[in-house]
Amino acid sequence: MTTFLQRDDFAVTARVLGALFYYSPESHETAPLVQALLNDDWQAQWPLDAEALAPVAAMFKTHSEESLPQAWQRLFIGPYALPSPPWGSVWLDRESVLFGDSTLALRQWMRENGIQFEMQQNEPEDHFGALLLLAAWVGLLSVAYLTGTWSSPKAGAMTSRYGRGPVMLFSTAVMLGGLLLTLFTSLWLIFAGMLLFSAGFFAAHSVASSWIGPRARRAKGQASSLYLFSYYLGSSIAGTLGGVFWHSYGWNGVGGFIALMLVLAILVGTRLHHRLHA
Repeated sequence: MTTFLQRDDFAVTARVLGALFYYSPESHETAPLVQALLNDDWQAQWPLDAEALAPVAAMFKTHSEESLPQAWQRLFIGPYALPSPPWGSVWLDRESVLFGDSTLALRQWMRENGIQFEMQQNEPEDHFGALLLLAAWVGLLSVAYLTGTWSSPKAGAMTSRYGRGPVMLFSTAVMLGGLLLTLFTSLWLIFAGMLLFSAGFFAAHSVASSWIGPRARRAKGQASSLYLFSYYLGSSIAGTLGGVFWHSYGWNGVGGFIALMLVLAILVGTRLHHRLHA
């Protein structure tokens, strides 16, 4: 999933399938969804080609002696032995029980990483449908990148009024503020922090890349290439080091590492700005 569209397609698929696995077909959460899937309109909006979806759509319309709610009850609820238990520990643990070691390991991992997943039903955290819904939410976080489509041209307009140096420093400060928000445990604060960080990053990148031409008195092409080389080299090195901090200290360690680089960027940018205007 390397592009925004791929992540968006994944989020749509996981959200639909997660709801169908987690909620009863007669519930108010999924009843409209089930009704929509009985029509042909959904095929044009689903992130797969119509030819691949044709057998699935045909199965939806095939008459069965067992209704959809009855099938869902038999598969996931009981009262008899479940042919398709939706809990991960039933499949992963040697004893095939609920709330097994794998469930406890998942719960511990979520707690260590500040993930608070409130279940509407009394289910273990490793319910397959619930995990799909959580994955869909994570996939939707990529919409934070859309703030860059606003901040990049906005930064360009601000440079003509305030100059590149102040806008560059302000954009970096916005990144730092967004980063600090991601250190909280609230998912909404984390999402707001991602929006700010993404907006600040693309604004700073836009200003920095547009600064090369005016600053380079000659060999402007080589100067631009050197900037891109440094950009990707730095991301490779910092990305690798970020993994080390993540392994040892979790997200707080990664956040501290990024914050250190942003503070250094602000200090260097401030000094360069003063030198250019001295």
